[in-house]
Amino acid sequence: PAVALAHAALILEPADHILHLGYLTKDRVGDLGPERYVTVNIGITTAVLGLIDAWRPKGLFYTSSGAVYRRSGALETDLVANPYGALKRIDELTLRAACRDIGSTSVVARVFSVAGPYITKPELYALGDMILQATTTGAIAIRATAPVFRSFMGVGDLITVGLASLLADGDHGHDGGDT
Repeated sequence: PAVALAHAALILEPADHILHLGYLTKDRVGDLGPERYVTVNIGITTAVLGLIDAWRPKGLFYTSSGAVYRRSGALETDLVANPYGALKRIDELTLRAACRDIGSTSVVARVFSVAGPYITKPELYALGDMILQATTTGAIAIRATAPVFRSFMGVGDLITVGLASLLADGDHGHDGGDT
């Protein structure tokens, strides 16, 4: 995916806005091994940085992850223990800085759970797992070691909010503005 993305600047017309939704999910660490996983995701990040540099867009909308938080609530910094969360946090900071450097807007939405008819691994996400349990066993077991608070929105609504934020004035990529 990173190689194809890196060539986008060469084959596509520059865009006013970039929507960055692609990233290898945390379950791929086991498939690829930690080193390859980090290498591929860093490749995706550098390709997006290349697009920002080449196209100088007015804005970037990026979906990050709730995995940027440790169980304690602190932001993740341990690349060995949680490569997905640490890389997503590094991406947030890197992409915001790249946009800031060119006077562009960045919007970062932290997505904590994914569900829907095309979800590939429902057991990895809270809502998807509850739906899977309900449809297979008829019962739902919720296991959490701490209080969990969630709100849900459709992916179309998420994209709409992201695009509306991009078109509004100001940088919406600061901590505390999670969606």
